[in-house]
Amino acid sequence: MVMPAEVLSEIRQGRVRPVYIFLGADLTASDEVIEELKKRLLAPGLEAFDYESVNAGELGRSEGLALPVFLQRLHQPPVAARRRLVVVRHLELLGSRLLEEFCTGLKVVPDSVTVVVIGSGEQSKVRELQRMFREAGLAQWVIAAEGAHADALLMQVERWAKGVGLELGREASMMLVAIAGEDPVLLKGELEKLKTALNPAGEPGHQVRVTVDCIRQYASSTRVFELRDYVWQCLDRRPAAALSTLRRLEALGEEPKKIIGWLAPALLDLLAVKRGEMAPTRLWRCSRNAPHKWQLEEIDRALEELFRVDLGLLLGNREVFAMLDLWTVRCCGSRVKQTGGGVVGRSR
Repeated sequence: MVMPAEVLSEIRQGRVRPVYIFLGADLTASDEVIEELKKRLLAPGLEAFDYESVNAGELGRSEGLALPVFLQRLHQPPVAARRRLVVVRHLELLGSRLLEEFCTGLKVVPDSVTVVVIGSGEQSKVRELQRMFREAGLAQWVIAAEGAHADALLMQVERWAKGVGLELGREASMMLVAIAGEDPVLLKGELEKLKTALNPAGEPGHQVRVTVDCIRQYASSTRVFELRDYVWQCLDRRPAAALSTLRRLEALGEEPKKIIGWLAPALLDLLAVKRGEMAPTRLWRCSRNAPHKWQLEEIDRALEELFRVDLGLLLGNREVFAMLDLWTVRCCGSRVKQTGGGVVGRSR
C-alpha cells in the first residue's frame, strides 16, 4: 500500500488514478487528496456539476440510492471538467454482498471518472476490506490511512488549523493533542469548535492566533463546545446524548435563547439541503449525513415546535429547559416510518 503523501505528489505531477481507496483509522487522510483532485480536475465555478459525494451506508437502502443505479451513474460523462470526481465515504457500512458488487463496479470505472473511496472502523474491519479489495484485484489502488504520530501529527494539526482560519504554534498544538488525544477525527472536530469560538466569521485570509491559554480555555467542556455538540447530536438523531449535553448546558448557565438561536439555523440549513437548495458540503452545524436521517415533514414539525418553545420563552415561561427536553425527545428521536395508512412504527 502507498501512503497519502506519495499520492499527493503524483497528483501534483499531473498523474491521476481512476480509483483511490483509503483504508484505516485516519478519516481525514483523504481530505487533502480530495481537495487537490478538485483543483486539478474540476472547472472553477462549475464544480457542482462534476462532483458527487455519497455515504456508503445509504447505498442499497430503501430510502437511499440503489447500488446498481449508483454504479451506473459512474459512467456519466463530465459536464465541464476533465473528469468527474465521485467520493464514497464510510465504506465500512456496506454489507459483504453489496461490497462485492461495489468492487465489481470499481473494476470498470471509465477514464472520464475518478472515484475516491474511504473506509475505516475497527482493525478487523479494515483487514476485511483490504482482503476483499485484494481478492477483487484492486489492491494497487489501496492507500494506507493510518493515524500520524509525534511531529507529523502536530504538523498536520497546524495545517488543519490554518485551513479554518486559525494559527497554532507548536506549544498550542501539543496542548491540543494532550487534551483531545491523537484521534485525527476528534482533533479536526476540536479545531472546528475553536473556529466557532474564536473565528466564527471565517474571513478569507484572516488568521486568528491561538495560544496555549486559548487551548486551556476552550478545549474543554465550555458552553460554546457543549452548545455545538447539542445541536450536532440533535440533528444526528441521538436524543439521549443530546439530553445529557442539554443538562450540562443548563448547569453551565447557558441562555435558552442562545440554544434556540443555534438550533433554528441548523434546522433551516437541513431543510435547504433536503429541498435541493443547498449542497450538503456547505453544512457545518451538523454532519453531512444528517439529511439522510430526516424527512421533510419531520424538519417542518421540528421547526414548528421549536417556534413554540421560543414563543414560550418570549411569554415568560420559566420552564424553557423542560420544553427543550420535550422538543429533543419528540423531534430528534428515531425516524417515524410512513405508509399509505399513516404512522406504523419507529425505525431503530
